[in-house]
Amino acid sequence: MTTGSAYYHLDDRTRVVPQVRAGGRPLPPELADRIQRVVVDTHRLRPDMFEITFLDRDLTVARSSGLAVGTAIGITSGSAADGNQIELISGEVTAIEGSYGRVNRTIVRGYTQDHRLQRSRRSRSFPNRKDSDVVREVAREYGLPLGTVHPTRTVHVHIGQVNQTDWEFLRGRADALGYDVGVVDGKFCFTRPVDVRRGKRPLAVEFPFGLRVFRPRITAGNLAPTTELRVWDPADRRARSASAPTATTGVQLPDADPGTLSKPFQPDSAPPRAANPALGELGPAPRPQAFAVTTVPAGTGSGIDAAAREAVAGAAEQLGSTVAEADGEAVGDPRLRAGTVLEVGGVGPVFDGRWLVTRAVHTYDVDGYFTAFEVSGRQERSILGLTAGVRTAPPQLIPGVVCGVVSNIGDPDGLNRVQVVLPWLSPEFVSDWAPVALAGASTGAAALFLPEVGDEVLVAFEFGDPRRPYVLGGLLNRKSKPDLGGKPVLTRGSTATVAWRGLVSPTGTGWPSTTNGPPVRSPRRPRARSCWAPSAGTWRWSSTRSPARSRCGARTAARSTSRRAAAGWSTSAAARSST
Repeated sequence: MTTGSAYYHLDDRTRVVPQVRAGGRPLPPELADRIQRVVVDTHRLRPDMFEITFLDRDLTVARSSGLAVGTAIGITSGSAADGNQIELISGEVTAIEGSYGRVNRTIVRGYTQDHRLQRSRRSRSFPNRKDSDVVREVAREYGLPLGTVHPTRTVHVHIGQVNQTDWEFLRGRADALGYDVGVVDGKFCFTRPVDVRRGKRPLAVEFPFGLRVFRPRITAGNLAPTTELRVWDPADRRARSASAPTATTGVQLPDADPGTLSKPFQPDSAPPRAANPALGELGPAPRPQAFAVTTVPAGTGSGIDAAAREAVAGAAEQLGSTVAEADGEAVGDPRLRAGTVLEVGGVGPVFDGRWLVTRAVHTYDVDGYFTAFEVSGRQERSILGLTAGVRTAPPQLIPGVVCGVVSNIGDPDGLNRVQVVLPWLSPEFVSDWAPVALAGASTGAAALFLPEVGDEVLVAFEFGDPRRPYVLGGLLNRKSKPDLGGKPVLTRGSTATVAWRGLVSPTGTGWPSTTNGPPVRSPRRPRARSCWAPSAGTWRWSSTRSPARSRCGARTAARSTSRRAAAGWSTSAAARSST
């Protein structure tokens, strides 16, 4: 028989019998009388779970109980002081287990409906959406009733889900903002974090009466007075930053302010170094006493500042929530759940105050009814969280380089960026606008040869984060048909040599150069073997003959511009740089 708890064995635990409903109806008395143990595990950072253990002497519970996988389950309970029934969990059966030996038992397990989001991995894009819009869309896909969904401010040009379950995806979006997401009281919610200082009425617990065990701790480890988010804005070629005081809404104690606790350990501020005027405006320097976060993209362009302010608030809460943690055990009370604010008393002036519960586990067994709880802010302290990374703020990384296909070249900001589909991931996944690496790119010039829709390109990602793509160059494949006048590689027996080099435009106009055969007529200069060599404002043509016999000509910028336009090449000044 399973008895006791993960904390201390107490002889005076409250004896309360929970009420279990299956399919909307109470269990038959003959089945309810076989319940040996009930556990309800509620958590802020993952779906809530229940476990019901039946004594099964004749091995008939699994067949006759009607508790099949998918059956809706509801568990309600009263407390020792109040017999009013409060719903602890509303979920559905996901597993049925047997434990047969000297004592036969059947165990039924299940979760709240948000466990459905943990199934398949998906890749897709959400253009021009707020995070709150995406949450509503995903919840509707699963038929989950919507509860409170606090609106977010930033409209993101692109939100990508990259080979993630919907739970990982929404959990990551919520963590980045400091929000809570999941099923609460049977409805799917996306809410700002509970602030223990206001709003929610606290549940008072007093040591050593209702609060049997309490192990609190306050620490200044790893804290900084300020949290700063720094992000590179490729559109404006400068760094942008947003900062917020490192703080937490999860505890209210006299001596647990993260900023105050961390100040004695901060270094003295060094004088700023003189800026190099040749580099231009590069953005603000890092704050010397700030915890800098540099791996969270916050959009681009005009919306980057608002997105950064939202994201830094989540980062400051994530860091600040480590200042105070606790675990303990209380007399069983169904009101003590994840998200409950506890007003703790009787533990001394340092720890008396308000604590926001991260996890609460209700256990009913032969020893009675007790509630074990944890206060860990936004930290996942379980073995599952430490090993599997339950908190998945960044999306799944894509290390190295990958192949993609250009799907859109109509950059709304006119920065010559492109969007790319990654068919190996999903034909439905379209990247954010990706800058294109150009040969010789500078503030005034570049070899501006942009890919077209349908072209295969090589893509890399900043920090491996799929939210920040860059196109490194184009790739040839079986569908590519560039024609310079012959096969680029000439094979003779077991050897091969490069026979043709040069440029060819989509219209067929080319500047070929061959190392095999007679001289090639260029559309720019007759009997030239070499492709063009542009210089500032003019185009010069040279031959592959010896330097002594080389003949060069010049074309004015205006004349060459008109010819390049006719050939299908860019007419911008950027195209006049050397390749």
